[in-house]
Amino acid sequence: MNTRAADVLIETLRLRPRHDSSALAGAWRALDVRGLLALADYERAQGWLLRRLRESGADREAPREFVDLLATRVRDAAARALLVDAEAASTLARLEAAGIACVLLKGVARRAAAGRWPCADARTTTDVDLLVSAGDASRAWQTMQ
Repeated sequence: MNTRAADVLIETLRLRPRHDSSALAGAWRALDVRGLLALADYERAQGWLLRRLRESGADREAPREFVDLLATRVRDAAARALLVDAEAASTLARLEAAGIACVLLKGVARRAAAGRWPCADARTTTDVDLLVSAGDASRAWQTMQ
């Protein structure tokens, strides 16, 4: 990925871009996007990137193949996220039924907070991370087995 592409990507992902939307969209018009999709995948930021491209209008200027592939990956990630949400709900129900208190961590915590904080769910998650007290750890393990 070249330096210009990295700069445009960073500016796109900012909550408060330094440049107006038309300048940002124009920057995407002739951008060499090689490597950007792999970076978005690695950082699990596909949804955030697509959201910001659409908000700025840059999705209409960026290479069509790039935007289409990004949108496909966002849909795939959304489907996987629903499976993670279901697994989190099941896990929480089982632990609650066993009287074990826990705290959601990382991605599932962000997804749970999405109703309170905009874009909290913009980064995808692939697993259920939670914290239980040391005293409940063995019982939680038994409950989940």
